Amino acid sequence: MINTTATQLRYGMVAVLAVFCLPLVSSAGTINIILSELDMTYLGSAPGGGSLFDSIAQVGGTFNPALADSTETAVFELDNAVQGTLINNHTNNILYGDVRIDGIGPTIATDNSLKTNLGNVGYAYGIDWFTSAGAGGSNLKLQVAKIDVLLTNGVMFFTGKANVVGQNLPFGLAFDPAQQVTFSYTATLPGISGGGGSTGSAISSGAMTISGLPAPPIPEPTSAVLLISAGGLMFGAAFRRRRCPTCQ
Repeated sequence: MINTTATQLRYGMVAVLAVFCLPLVSSAGTINIILSELDMTYLGSAPGGGSLFDSIAQVGGTFNPALADSTETAVFELDNAVQGTLINNHTNNILYGDVRIDGIGPTIATDNSLKTNLGNVGYAYGIDWFTSAGAGGSNLKLQVAKIDVLLTNGVMFFTGKANVVGQNLPFGLAFDPAQQVTFSYTATLPGISGGGGSTGSAISSGAMTISGLPAPPIPEPTSAVLLISAGGLMFGAAFRRRRCPTCQ
């Protein structure tokens, strides 16, 4: 059995290295979801200390179409390459956005400055996107803590980070649930009521982008088998060498 142990160890190492050369199920990059024509309302007198919510209803979070605003398209990208687009046909394939972020305050100054660290939901609620199939179709559920807001006569903008607490994305995509995603909403020429450099209510129609890292790569089944086999080979060789210290 001269050199048997060393040979097996070498073969085992080659097998382990080969695993890293095999294709993976998913690859690193950034997922972007772009939702068009999402209608938003800011109402300073709303329950929860002033709220930003989709213009259908402040109540939500249940994948209920009656409580969510319909959006026109949902574009899905991976590293800025479009993977697919869902289009609202207004009959049996309707897309919905359900948003509620409380604690924005009774008024927002319209002085062209970014108001930071607003909101008090503490990851209790935030942003839902879903198709007309509800929880049984494509969907994404995000919990939001704080946001930054800019509101003027020319733009309504807000941005923040969120935890992914549920997802069933189309086109083989999935966010890494261990990482936060970033979201931003932009609408031009919002309708603002009031004057004096602040407002207690506003409405807008714009686009929301949600971005984050994809789920970690998973080895192909062949890779997993090779990894297990290589590990067993190396363990067996090491065990025999331990029982026979004079073997090479």
